[in-house]
Amino acid sequence: MTSACAALAAFLWLPQPKTLLEAARAGDVDAVERFLDQGADREAKTEKGETPLILAAKGAHVEVAELLLDAGANLEASDRDGTTPLISAAAGGHVETVELLLRREPNVDAADQAGNTSLILAVKNEHPRISRLLLPKVEDVNAANKNRETALHWALVKGDQELEELLKERGAR
Repeated sequence: MTSACAALAAFLWLPQPKTLLEAARAGDVDAVERFLDQGADREAKTEKGETPLILAAKGAHVEVAELLLDAGANLEASDRDGTTPLISAAAGGHVETVELLLRREPNVDAADQAGNTSLILAVKNEHPRISRLLLPKVEDVNAANKNRETALHWALVKGDQELEELLKERGAR
């Protein structure tokens, strides 16, 4: 059996998503379209409270995220930890997903239950391109999490001098 045939056979034996949540998590565009066409609940939640949009953002499934947003998925939905689609995408370093979400104008200052904003997590997790995308849109550049860590704190810890300067130009202290 050739490798192409083996790959096709493996694909055909993969379990197909049974719910919109599974399809979004897998990044299965066709299945997401099918579930949406069938009227699936675009705000369904996992045990952790994740919606299909949060799962798509977490998995960097840009096309799925766009389908969900076009179908009216809640851009500001959060899971039980307060993680929004933007926080999830920023923390994971998913640039294209962050760009898509930012075009829809989410609350960039939203914070999870630990007080982490998308900017704090992007800097902490060393995603400089995302940090630079978020910075002009953030209202409170001095937002701190429950440990009193700010984006500037993490820029200093990570040694990102360029981002440190950009944050200071925006009033970070």
